[in-house]
Amino acid sequence: MSVAGSSAFRPVGESLGDLGSTQIASIGRVITETSDLSTKVFSYLNHQDLQEAVSTSRLMQVSIITAANTNESALVREFIQQVIDTLNPDKLPLQIQSFREISLRCNGLRFDNLRTLGEFTSTILEQLIEVIQTLPRETIDFLEFYVETPELMDFIFKISLFKSRISEARRILDGTAAIRARNAIYLELRDHSADLARAGHIDRAIAIAKIMHPDVRVNSDLLRADALRDISTILANAGNIKRAIAVAEMIRAGDIVQRGQAFRGIALALARGGNIRSAIHISDRISCDASLFNLTTEDIADVIVQCNDIESDIENICTTSGGSKVWLAVPVALVKAGHVEKAIEIAKRIHFLSRDEIFRSISIILAKTSNHEKAMEVASRIVDRYTRETAGLLVSRERYKHVYETVRKLAENGNLEEAIEMALTIPDTESSSGLALGKVSVCLAETGDFERAINLALGISDCVGYKDQALRTISVTVARAGNIFRAVEIASMIGDEEIKMYAMSDIAAI
Repeated sequence: MSVAGSSAFRPVGESLGDLGSTQIASIGRVITETSDLSTKVFSYLNHQDLQEAVSTSRLMQVSIITAANTNESALVREFIQQVIDTLNPDKLPLQIQSFREISLRCNGLRFDNLRTLGEFTSTILEQLIEVIQTLPRETIDFLEFYVETPELMDFIFKISLFKSRISEARRILDGTAAIRARNAIYLELRDHSADLARAGHIDRAIAIAKIMHPDVRVNSDLLRADALRDISTILANAGNIKRAIAVAEMIRAGDIVQRGQAFRGIALALARGGNIRSAIHISDRISCDASLFNLTTEDIADVIVQCNDIESDIENICTTSGGSKVWLAVPVALVKAGHVEKAIEIAKRIHFLSRDEIFRSISIILAKTSNHEKAMEVASRIVDRYTRETAGLLVSRERYKHVYETVRKLAENGNLEEAIEMALTIPDTESSSGLALGKVSVCLAETGDFERAINLALGISDCVGYKDQALRTISVTVARAGNIFRAVEIASMIGDEEIKMYAMSDIAAI
C-alpha cells in the first residue's frame, strides 16, 4: 500500500484540529451542497469516475478526502462491531479475535488521496472476507440477513459464501464430485458478476470475478476471463470506455479469445459512437487473433458505411496507424449495403497490390446476390491473371448454383421441359450440372417417364456420384411401379458398388 508522505498515518483528530472554524464551516457547506457525491464516495472508493469528479474541484477534493478518512474507517469499525456482537464468543473465539485485530488496523490512519484510502479499504475487506468464510454457512446466511452493511460491503457475505463453498468443494474426498461442485460454483460466479455489472455495480462484479483462482480441472481461468470480458463489454456499451479498457487488461494475455473479445466489444462501441480513430487503435490489440481481428475490422467498416460519412471517415482511417485493414474492408462493406458503384470508386483508390483482392471479394459478393453480369465486370478489372481467372470461376460457379436453384423449383412445380432446357445450359464441368440433371431425371421418373429419366441420368458427367444417386432413386421408383426386373437392370448400371448395393437392397425391400 502506497501512502503519500510521512503524514500518511497522522491521527484523524490531529488533522481536523489543524483546521480553523472557517475552514470547517466551508467543508461542511461543500459536503452539504454535494451531498449526493459525498455520501456515495465513502462506499465507492474504487469508482474511477467518482474520483475524477471529486478532483475537478480542489475545495471539494480536500473536503471529501478529509471526511472520507473519518467516515470510511468508522464504517468498517461499525460493521465489524455488529458482526462481533452477533457471533457466539464461546463457539467462535478465534474469528472474533481476528475481527478485533482488523478493526484496530483502521484506527488513527489518514490518507492523502482517495486512491490510497481505497487500496487500504480493499485490503481490509479482503481480510474480512478471509475470516468470514471460515464461519459456518448458516452463520454467514444469518449475518447477511441481520447485519446492516454499508454499500461498500454489501457484497462481503456473498463473496465469503462463494469462497466458503469453493473451499468445501476442494475438501470433498471424491475428486469427480469436487470438480463438479467447483465448476457449478464458478459458473454461478461468472453469471452473478455479469448480473452485477448490468445493474451498474462494477466494483462488486470485478470482485466476484476475481474469486476464481486458477484451477485447471474446472477451467476457472477461462470462466474468470469470461466474467471479466462480459463486464468490460457491458461497460463499453454503457459508454464507460476507460473503465472497460481497464477491466479488459485484467484478462490474462494467455486468454487470447476472451481478451480479444473484450477489446473487440470496446472497438465496436467506439465505432458506433463515431470515434473511428480510437476504434482502430483498440482493434490493433486483437491482432494476435487473426480471425477475430479481421471480423472486427469488417464490423468497423460496416459501421462507417451505415453512418454515411465515408469520405471524412476515410481520412481518419488513412491517417491512423493500423487503419489499412479497415480501409480495405470499406469497399466490401459498401457492396454488402448495396452501394456497388461507390465501392468500385473507393477500391480504385486502394494500392494496386491490394486492389485485385478487393475486386475479387466484390465480384464474389455480387455473384452470391445474383448480380452475375456486374460480378463478371468487376472480375475483369483484376490485373493479376491467376486472381482474375479464379474470380471468374467463382463467379461462374455462383451463377450456375443460381441456375440449379431455378431448375429445382421448375422441376418440383412440374415444369419439366423448361427445367431440362435450363439444366442443359450448365457446362458439364460444373457440379451444378450433375445436381440439376439428377433432379430433373428423378422428377421425370416420378411422372412415369422412366426411359427418358434414365437417359437423362446416364448423360450426367461427374465424379461426385450424382449420376449413381439419380439411378438409384429412379430404380426404386420403377420398382414401386411394379417393374422389378427393369428396376434391377437400372440398378446394375450404377458404377459405385456401395450405392449399387443400397439400390438392390431398397428394391428387395419393396
